[in-house]
Parts: sequence; structure tokens; C-alpha cells
Amino acid sequence: MRNMEIKARIDDLEECQEKASKLCDGQTPILLYQHDTFFRSPRGRLKLRVFKNQDSVSELIFYDRPDCDGPKLCDFHKASVEDPENLKVFFQFFILSCSSYVFFITRGVCQKLAALAARREMRRESNCAPFSFIGREDVKFF
Repeated sequence: MRNMEIKARIDDLEECQEKASKLCDGQTPILLYQHDTFFRSPRGRLKLRVFKNQDSVSELIFYDRPDCDGPKLCDFHKASVEDPENLKVFFQFFILSCSSYVFFITRGVCQKLAALAARREMRRESNCAPFSFIGREDVKFF
């Protein structure tokens, strides 16, 4: 799959969410509590996303995008994970078994609240992390 990401720092999260809601036909956004664990990867980025407020299945997500300012074209692939804690243990076991590999070592963790609203083929997402950001992703399936 492929999407276009545009991220910007915002000063007034409430005002920004109101504008995003208007752009998405007044929808009330869906709130997603996400806990992302990032792993070292030989190429691109690899993260395990666990949804904290839902019974939904977690996701292992690989994505590749440039490290640059402004809009970014991003290729990504997702796989459902029913037991995310066991997957982390699996990665740790893999590292111990293959000491020459530096992949799958935890690189970082991010917890965020995402307010998600959609309009046609567009999805707008406001993230509350340590800093306030508004993100826009135009999702296209190829």
C-alpha cells in the first residue's frame, strides 16, 4: 500500500481538530490509543502497534519513506498480530540466537492518542504525543 504523509506542528489542537472535523463533513473522530514499539531494521522502519482501547488485533507495520521535511510518499505493509507480547519475546529470542544480527532490537517507543476522521479517500489524523501535531494521510491502495 502507499500513502502521502504531511505532518506539521500546531499551536492550538482544539482549533485544528474543529477545522479537520469540518473538512470531514462534521464527523466525530474515532479516538485510537496507540502504543508503538519501533525496531531496528536493515531497511525502512518496522513497528509493532498495539491498540490500547480496543479489542482489535495489533499490527506489525513495515514502512519505507524518506527522512525529509514536507510531504512524504510512504510505502507500507501491515500484518495482523494476535499476540504482540509474544512477538516481542520472539524477536528477543531471535536476537540471542543470531548474535551477528542487530535487527529487531527495540529502537524506541511512542504512545499517542490519535483522533481519526475520514472523507472519501482521505484520512485526517490528529495525534497527541509529547508534542501536538496534525497529520494528514491520503491513503491510496495500489
